[in-house]
Amino acid sequence: MDNHKTCCQSAYTNYILRLSLGGMLLFMAIGKLMMGVSTFVQNTSPLFEKSVIPTGLVTGFLFIVPWLELILGTLILLGLFTRFASILSGFLFALFAIGLVATGNTEMTGAIGDNFIYIFAALWLKKTPIGKISLDHRSKKKGSM
Repeated sequence: MDNHKTCCQSAYTNYILRLSLGGMLLFMAIGKLMMGVSTFVQNTSPLFEKSVIPTGLVTGFLFIVPWLELILGTLILLGLFTRFASILSGFLFALFAIGLVATGNTEMTGAIGDNFIYIFAALWLKKTPIGKISLDHRSKKKGSM
């Protein structure tokens, strides 16, 4: 029915998803930046020693992860380029899941599942209408004047 559609695809859903997904990305980024990017890379890269992913690729990716999380989290929270940022964040979470599977560590199953929830949230955010409390809405409004 239409009520289900308006509930699941409303501007309020957009706002709630933006707050949770953007807030989580920003929170994760700030934690990594506060500990220091080099420390984060040093602590995380040993998890991938037995993976099929080349060490240089892992290290390079880990160095940019905090910055990607910071940028994407900020964009999603502000509601600026939300659809683009949600697609990129879904892709980032997919890379996290693939990386966790590549480690071969069966204790990471919960984290892999978490990433699929985040992918779902990012894709759902892309499908929701632009909320009024967003910079996307303001720019759309200016463009139609």
